[in-house]
Amino acid sequence: MNSAGLKRIGLRWHHVVPMVLVGAVVFAALVIYGDIPELSRSLRQFPLSYLLIVLALSLANYLLRLVRWIYYLRILSVDIPLWHNILIFFSGFSMTISPGKVGDLAKCYLLSEAHQVPVSRSSPALIMERVTDLVAVFTLSACGVTVLPSRLVIIGGAAVAIVAVALGVILVVSHGLLLRLSLVRRWETQIAESRENLKRLLSGQALIVGVTLAVLAWLCEGVGLWFVLRGLDADLSLVRAVSVYASATLIGALVLLPGGVIGTETSMVGLLRGMDAKRADASAATIIIRLCTLWFAVLIGFAALALLYWLVLRARPAYAEAPVEAPARER
Repeated sequence: MNSAGLKRIGLRWHHVVPMVLVGAVVFAALVIYGDIPELSRSLRQFPLSYLLIVLALSLANYLLRLVRWIYYLRILSVDIPLWHNILIFFSGFSMTISPGKVGDLAKCYLLSEAHQVPVSRSSPALIMERVTDLVAVFTLSACGVTVLPSRLVIIGGAAVAIVAVALGVILVVSHGLLLRLSLVRRWETQIAESRENLKRLLSGQALIVGVTLAVLAWLCEGVGLWFVLRGLDADLSLVRAVSVYASATLIGALVLLPGGVIGTETSMVGLLRGMDAKRADASAATIIIRLCTLWFAVLIGFAALALLYWLVLRARPAYAEAPVEAPARER
């Protein structure tokens, strides 16, 4: 993909490198906190079979979210080859570490770049992905609130506020109130189209399917944390492990840093320590689960983005090399 395309989806190499360095610093801090000799011993003794199980559960998370993405696009009458859709979806993971969550628009841009699908048509699917993810993660966190420290009630309240705001934005857009703002009237046609598409995704069936797939997806990664803790011989119930993972993910979302870096790691260690986990176990579990979730996804994302470029975008030189402003006129 050309440099203009990367800039449009919010990803520049001078942003990627710092985020990778931040991730490395966070891991280094976890190593120091967990007592280097003890942590090294825990990591060396971690069973390979458990690592493969955790990676498989993360992959299950991605596949369930892929099914949701394809389901939403079909509702929106976006008809493209399945393998193109798969590559576009997984390419979006490469933008997880983009600043300010701008990279979330990657999939919409790639659909526009590869198949000239207007962003106004595909963006509602992206919005509903984020909303159903928040609902699912909050649900998993709340399910274990009775067995977690009381401070999680505050976290749960913050999560409810986030979901309420997100749903409020959707309702505003879906009822056309946003069009009353003079600042956005220049995009009235595109917003109107997005509003109509959002209404289709807000139907009862679509909401039930989307939330169900989201809950199952994030449950997989929560179970992954439980397997990590079992591999470290840490005694923590499945319900607590899932709740810890979901709560840490929510905190990471509140921090708003790319990929929830710093917020997710520190909160996960704190929650595990609050349940009497050893420092080495808490640090080791956090390092392993983050490598098997966030950074595993980023790796898959860059591989998919490379394949998408070489197999799809490169074959469309006239459109792929168009000026950055061209897709905006289509929308």
